[in-house]
Amino acid sequence: MMPMTRRDLEILLDHPDRRDYVVSAYVDLRVTDGFRRGGDVETILRNLGREARASLAEAKARKSLDEALDDVIRMASATEPAARGVACFRGIERGLRHVVALDFAVATRLVIDEEPFVLPLLVQWYTAPRCLAAQVDSHGVRLYERYGGVTEPVASRIRDVADDASRLNFKRQNGHEWHEHLSDLDHDPFLRAGAEEIAAWARGGAFDWVVVFGPSPITAAVVRRLPREVAARVVEGGSIDRSEGLDGVAQRLEAVLAEVQARQVRQVLEEFQGRWKEGHLLADGATETLDALQQGRAEQVLVGPRRDLGGARCPACGYRFGAPIGQCVYCQTPTRTVNALQEILRLAMRQQVPVLILEDAEAARVLSRNGQVAALLRADLNWSRSGGGRVPARFSA
Repeated sequence: MMPMTRRDLEILLDHPDRRDYVVSAYVDLRVTDGFRRGGDVETILRNLGREARASLAEAKARKSLDEALDDVIRMASATEPAARGVACFRGIERGLRHVVALDFAVATRLVIDEEPFVLPLLVQWYTAPRCLAAQVDSHGVRLYERYGGVTEPVASRIRDVADDASRLNFKRQNGHEWHEHLSDLDHDPFLRAGAEEIAAWARGGAFDWVVVFGPSPITAAVVRRLPREVAARVVEGGSIDRSEGLDGVAQRLEAVLAEVQARQVRQVLEEFQGRWKEGHLLADGATETLDALQQGRAEQVLVGPRRDLGGARCPACGYRFGAPIGQCVYCQTPTRTVNALQEILRLAMRQQVPVLILEDAEAARVLSRNGQVAALLRADLNWSRSGGGRVPARFSA
């Protein structure tokens, strides 16, 4: 099955503020002892729908829920057997109908709100980094994608041996010895084409890292030809024999990514603790993190294990708050309740701000004083914690 894509999320994030209802359903489809862990999909969703229906006062809203729920059941029941879970979204009035087959487990739940409930998808997107791997040597370039712990081959380019032989003979006849491994690698047309292929795949996918395997002289020549934004994500994985095949690449890639992620967590936590001591360039908690994102000042978001962060959003000016306040502090419009973490991850994705999901006990301890969420900043917030009040970015000088 195809892994969840950025497009799956963008479809759900692109809906402007609306007052109609969206039904968001997550269903656990894992199979244990020949039976689905969640049991019969339709029965479970009908029961959840009955509970939700009782909370809707308007007859029109209840009718809309019934129609949407029927369609959600059809979508969930038609999910491919290999899926471990499914997320279905249906908004009748806005024409939203979207289903995402999931290669990871989810808790079965039904959410009815004025916007899609996408928090489980956003958390998974940032928890399971997506990686492009390139196995490069003098004979070929082989590309692999890794997402959700699965490595799959996606493209390959094999050197034309006959063309190389004729070129080598020509050089020998003219008294110029040539060795493809060590000489003139920066001008090798095959490696140039291989670098272009890697760059095209890297630009076409939302990859966190690009891991390059191969002899160091060859990988160095390839990396030098990559565009700057792609080269910035490159991790050199060392040499690997092409005879190891897909399993060998997958094992090596898993080890490289584990090391890279552990190093990244250490570096970010050290930076976080240093800024905490200095009280500088740090957003503390959900409210300040949302302010930083809305002011365009966040450079890295850190999220701990907690997911139920209450927040609010103003339907008039659109400002988001990291606490469930009843009235917008800027335009005095009554707000509506939202999940603050969903809003944080939504804004981070829109602004392409890196997010680090920290699940271990040490990370939870470090972030516990910050309401389990914080952000490293490129510039201080445009209001002071010590006084003077808060001014939203759009009202700033």
